[in-house]
Amino acid sequence: MEELKRFFTSINFAYNSDFDDSTIEKVMYLKKDNSYNVHISSPKVLNYEIVNDLFESCKKGINGNLPCKITINYQVVTDDD
Repeated sequence: MEELKRFFTSINFAYNSDFDDSTIEKVMYLKKDNSYNVHISSPKVLNYEIVNDLFESCKKGINGNLPCKITINYQVVTDDD
């Protein structure tokens, strides 16, 4: 969880308790684009507005200059989600 909090800080996103059980699965550096792909794993589907805010923060880049893209993998998705 500390790794996730550090990543959120680097993209200027305020940590939310909805991410308590989430983890960073992997981080890929794309040399060709000089950008990162960050894969987050969550046991449950996260609130749309929170995820949207996360993606908006990500657009600003890591530390304000390194482009990044986030992929969220949900472990369980129900019909209600």
